[in-house]
Formats: sequence, structure tokens, C-alpha cells
Amino acid sequence: MDAEIDVSEADVDEEPKQSSFVEEADELKALVKSLELNGPTSESEGVCERIIVVLEKYQEQPQLLDAHLEQLVLPLMLLARANFHNVEFLHVIFRVVYVFTKVRGHKTVEKFFPHEVVDFEATLALLDAQDTQAHGTWQTRYVLLLWLSIIVLIPFDLRTIDSAEGTGAATLLEHIIDLGKTYLSRPDKTRDAAALLLARALTRPDFSRQHLVDFLQWSAQILNPDPDAEDPLDAFILIGVLSSLVGIFRRGQRHELLDKIE
Repeated sequence: MDAEIDVSEADVDEEPKQSSFVEEADELKALVKSLELNGPTSESEGVCERIIVVLEKYQEQPQLLDAHLEQLVLPLMLLARANFHNVEFLHVIFRVVYVFTKVRGHKTVEKFFPHEVVDFEATLALLDAQDTQAHGTWQTRYVLLLWLSIIVLIPFDLRTIDSAEGTGAATLLEHIIDLGKTYLSRPDKTRDAAALLLARALTRPDFSRQHLVDFLQWSAQILNPDPDAEDPLDAFILIGVLSSLVGIFRRGQRHELLDKIE
């Protein structure tokens, strides 16, 4: 008769335990609260770096953050909105917001961005003022593009807030499209945010009527360049254009798109 083998608990390899909650939730909320109360100080960057360190611990279990996102992301975005005049502080705040999108995904995080009509021109102006060649602050441009992509989903007539309407200057519609095109060739995540902005903007009824056909023609020229052209084809712009087209045809109404691609 075989001897009975006694296997104690200590001899069994246990599966590594995963957290079922955010252990640092209270700390994160306290850090965000300190930024709210104190505003830009010499300690702001250190506070934000601590938030980033904690967030990156949850890249394998990002859903654990969901219960806390509203109390973390919304205050940061409201703090940013109140400090549009302080660009250096904005760069710090938006670096944290970007990490939220990296860890949890932009679709989940952007739900907690403020999205009011009054934010539109100010956000667009702030994005205009950014240096697209400043590699150290691309997260700011990414978050601003993402923020604009949320605001354009609001069902309102852009002409009602367009200070350029009737002046002969570029309208807000034209401005957004031109800005989006610029970022489609960027070699960083701003390209993805620009493609999303264009897809959401160009599937609005007021955008679609005026500008979708022009954008599709421009895209066709990018995707089918002159074979005799001396300049080599830019791979980044190809990726950006294709991403925006995928978004347009995914979001757009089939019956509205068919007559525009024939």
C-alpha cells in the first residue's frame, strides 16, 4: 500500500495574490486635494510625480482605478482650466492626466473631462499657443487635443461662439481641421488624439456638410502621392490619415458617407 503523502500548505506554490482595491486611494485623493488647495508651488511637480508613480503600479489592473477616477481626474482638469494662464503648471498637471489615459485608456478617462461650450475657444487658443517641436511637453498637447475631441461632441452650433464668423478670417470649423491635419504627422501620441478629434469633428452634421468631402480629397492626395515627387513619403502622416479615416467611417452614418466617397 502506497504511503499517504502529507502535503502541507507551506509546500504548495501559491498563486501570487493580486490587489482587489487601490491601496493608495486615500493618498492619491489627498495629493490631488493638495494641488487644488495650494495651486502652483515649488512642490507641485513632486506631488504630481508621486501620483504618477502610484498610477503606474496599476497598469496590469487598471480597472481598480475606476471607482476613484471622478474624484481624481475631474479635479485635475478643473484645476487646469483655472490655470490656463500658468503654462508651466499646466504641463505638470497634464502630464499626470496623460498617465491616467495611458494606464486606464482615454475612453474611460475622458468621461471625467469638463465639457462645456464655453471651454471651446479657450482650449483651442491654448493648443494654438503650444510649441509643436517641444518634445518635453507633448503630453499637454495630447490632453488638449483629447479635450477638444470631447467638446466637439456637444450638440451645439459652433457658429454661435465663433468670433471669426462673418469677418473673413478662418472659422472655428476650418481652424480645427487645419490644426488636426498638422498633428497627424507628429511622431508621438498627439497624432492619435488628432485623428480622434478629426473623426469626431467631421462626423458632426455641420462639419460634414462643409468639410468632409474636402478632407477626404486631401486624404486621397496624401495616400496616393505623385510618384515623381522628390520628397519621400512621410510614414507618420500616412498612419495619421488612415487612423482618422477609420474613425470617420466607424462613427459616420453609412447613408451620409456613401455619396461622399463615390
